[in-house]
Amino acid sequence: MNQELDIEIYSAICDRLNASEIYLGHVGYAFKYTKTEYQATCTEAFPFNAFDKVICELLQIEEHLSFHEIGRILGLNVGDIESGKSIKDNAEFEILMEALQSLADFSMIEGGDIYFSRCRLTAIGREYAEKKHKFKKTENKPFIIYFDKTTGNHKQAKENFEFADGHVYSEPNDDEVIGEIELKEIAAVQVPTIYNPAKLYSFTDEVVVDSNDYSMSMSIGITFDLHREQFNFHCYDKSAKKVHIYFTTWLSTQVEITSELIEELKNNIPISDKPTPTLFPVLKDQYPNGKLKAAINNLIEFAYIDQYLVLNNLKLFLNASEKVDFYLCIPILTELLYSSVAGLIQQSENNHSRYFIVFPKEVNPSMRKGIEQLISLSKGISNLYIMQQDVKSFLMISNKEMNPFYVELVDTSINEIPIKIAERLKYDAKATKFEKYLLTSFSNEMALTLCSNANDLINSDMETPVTKDQLERLSEIEFKLMPFISIGEQAQTVAMTIELITDFKTQRIQLLNERLQQQLNELVASIEDVKELQEIAKIKKAITALEQQMVVRDASLVNGIAQAISLLESKKELIEEQKRIYSFIIDTNILLEDPEVILRVDKKHAIIIAAKVLDELDKFKMDKNLSAIVSRAVKIIQQDKNRNIRHNKGRPKLLPPDLNQKTPDNLILSVAVQYHNNHGILITSDNLLSVKAQNVLDLKVMNLQEFKTKFDQSIKS
Repeated sequence: MNQELDIEIYSAICDRLNASEIYLGHVGYAFKYTKTEYQATCTEAFPFNAFDKVICELLQIEEHLSFHEIGRILGLNVGDIESGKSIKDNAEFEILMEALQSLADFSMIEGGDIYFSRCRLTAIGREYAEKKHKFKKTENKPFIIYFDKTTGNHKQAKENFEFADGHVYSEPNDDEVIGEIELKEIAAVQVPTIYNPAKLYSFTDEVVVDSNDYSMSMSIGITFDLHREQFNFHCYDKSAKKVHIYFTTWLSTQVEITSELIEELKNNIPISDKPTPTLFPVLKDQYPNGKLKAAINNLIEFAYIDQYLVLNNLKLFLNASEKVDFYLCIPILTELLYSSVAGLIQQSENNHSRYFIVFPKEVNPSMRKGIEQLISLSKGISNLYIMQQDVKSFLMISNKEMNPFYVELVDTSINEIPIKIAERLKYDAKATKFEKYLLTSFSNEMALTLCSNANDLINSDMETPVTKDQLERLSEIEFKLMPFISIGEQAQTVAMTIELITDFKTQRIQLLNERLQQQLNELVASIEDVKELQEIAKIKKAITALEQQMVVRDASLVNGIAQAISLLESKKELIEEQKRIYSFIIDTNILLEDPEVILRVDKKHAIIIAAKVLDELDKFKMDKNLSAIVSRAVKIIQQDKNRNIRHNKGRPKLLPPDLNQKTPDNLILSVAVQYHNNHGILITSDNLLSVKAQNVLDLKVMNLQEFKTKFDQSIKS
């Protein structure tokens, strides 16, 4: 049997299957049809337009009418001198002339001459006028009709066979006679442009020009529903790669034909010398009702699984994030199966998993390039092993930490039809034996090449500066060699190579870390002289690149990198602080304590004097103990030596409603609120004002000493 085609058929029908259906195989079936070319006298109908309708109605009343009489009745200016109406509109003249010419072309009127001086309806014109259509006859017009010799549904035949890749065949002439009425009924469906009663299209005098019988072979996939205990038949169109719904439906009603198909399937399967055990009772008890698509994730966990379900859904047997040693032996290869294997490999997310794939040696020529590309790809992927061997039977092994299993094909029979079914078993001694055999085969195939690659890489790396890429390439070879360390003829060579790689990596990692430490020290030393944020970003990028070069995380180096990042962040904060422009809202008590302090602040910062502060200074000037200092403060404000003093009045509405909006302190607070988003800082020695600013309004506050320490340039210098 053609198992490649079975895989293709199963993929096409799986969405139609019940969970309890088992695929048994396929047989061919020939659908026969006839393609006949006819010629006939065909009549096409064209509905009247407004002019056609009116002109025909006039000529049904008057036996003869001239061009100008018709024009006058229709109210058109066509230039009738005899009637005294000589006005001629060329456009209207042409419209009427074209309308009469059209009726003449369809033989509905005779005009008397080329000027239509004596128009009258012809006999056929009177007939057409009743039907309100113009009719055009074409002799010997060709058309093609298809006849379904298998199902007898001729009306559907064109849809089913027009694009079929049928082969001409000849057999004794037993064609049924198709009468004219039936032929027209078929034509109404197949060629509605030739025969359509609704549009008054018809034909007569049909003649057969050519006729050929064709046979189109389709593959019938046969399944057995365990619960309904019945066979189901699926007609597969290989050229379209899909199920042919019409023929599938028709087959389901043909008891005699389907019985023959079952017998043919039985005859196509080689008879085994050993009796084949039936698993029917077990399978029936195991498989659920419902559609296959909804139950598929449960089905793959069962003890017995349809082999074609397995082949078409390989990736469902793997958890992408789980660590696994996965083995797959495939005795045949199709495009679908190749895609299934490729999808399985691509979905892997665990870098510690390994995939061992054995493809058959003999593959379809169209698949050779794909296999070669996959094998070439596997050489650069540390956890992918691919080779081609003579594969006798399907085998899947999933050796993982939780619930390891393997799947092999076993013989059984369904309703006396021998088949193979996939059996899922817990990982056991037999699986261990399979795994050891496969590892030995892979070792014999690729271990020496991998060892040679490792030696070449080590020798070349001795002459070049150490890099992370070099060490990672060696680690990939080491990872790929590990399964062969105690397997096969090359075990000793593999063990020696792995030891060599380990020693070399240890030495090179030490050298790499020393080089990285030196680079880090140089970067740290450069931080002291940094003046711009762009330089900070550049150094941080260099530290990140340096960190990525580590192969093994060295504690000392990791610590040094963390300290360097911390130092860099501190430097960044310092530079940002130096560039930041503040707005200082000065309380009255600050000016009374040290009015000159506002002169010692960098002039890039704004000094904000609230109107209420000036009001309070005015009040304090009457105090003989404070008058001198108030005068000094007012003079400094007036002179604005640094050109950075700004005046602002309070906006009490910005304060919460439960704060008294008229108190001096709260008016000063309302000024500070206005600079909240502009790096505003309230400078005050009033503890209560400070509490309200910080806890109620979330403002930044400094006392005089804090302000001097950070912003007084005389102290900083």
